[in-house]
Amino acid sequence: MNEHTDKVVSLGPTVAGKKHDKKAADEAQIPSPTNATLAKDTGFQGYEPAGVLTQQPKKTPKARS
Repeated sequence: MNEHTDKVVSLGPTVAGKKHDKKAADEAQIPSPTNATLAKDTGFQGYEPAGVLTQQPKKTPKARS
């Protein structure tokens, strides 16, 4: 991520086959600036890189009838 523009520069290498997103991210050891905020989806549950703030969206509850 570019520190001045807050734009994503790189996500990590492309991985062939049926590898889970979190496992690929763990193996890639993607560097992130300290105190950066990482918005993640359900494919990255449990991915908590050191020094990075993570945010995962919550499901909205279904309306009860």
